[in-house]
Amino acid sequence: MVLQKKETDQRKKIQLLFLLAAGMVPFFAVLTEIFFPGAGYYLALEEFGRKPDTLTQSVKQIRDFGKNVYLSVPAVFQQNARNYMLSLEKRIKALSPDGLLVRTLDSLSFCKTYFPDMKLIAESSVYTYNQPAKAMVRSLGVSRQVLPVELNFRELECLSTDSDELI
Repeated sequence: MVLQKKETDQRKKIQLLFLLAAGMVPFFAVLTEIFFPGAGYYLALEEFGRKPDTLTQSVKQIRDFGKNVYLSVPAVFQQNARNYMLSLEKRIKALSPDGLLVRTLDSLSFCKTYFPDMKLIAESSVYTYNQPAKAMVRSLGVSRQVLPVELNFRELECLSTDSDELI
């Protein structure tokens, strides 16, 4: 059983290298797979512009590789970002990502309203640098957070749980 899993993992790495050579996956995806084999992928929605088919293809390729897919909402969440997210609402729901990465409290509020059943992850720009702030953000529906790189090990240790990550 263990040998079979190793062979499958090896096959996936070879497949990923072929996809890299064909220009179908970025180099960082190969590095992520080699150094962080359990990691999921975060796709920044604003990078797809007005090419939603490319978003669909990217999600499919990542899922075919057996990885989790998280969609990152625009960092600057003004009216044009809201309109963009609304234009993608049906597609995002159909893609059923493993979660949405929110970067501000207003994007958190928006995602809770329009994507109430999706897992929400707070990016480190959403202030959770102490336990009361973390508890408040969790009470708003966030299930995971990206730990802030500004904190030292002792401070991170006080905040960290199994559902948090440092990227």
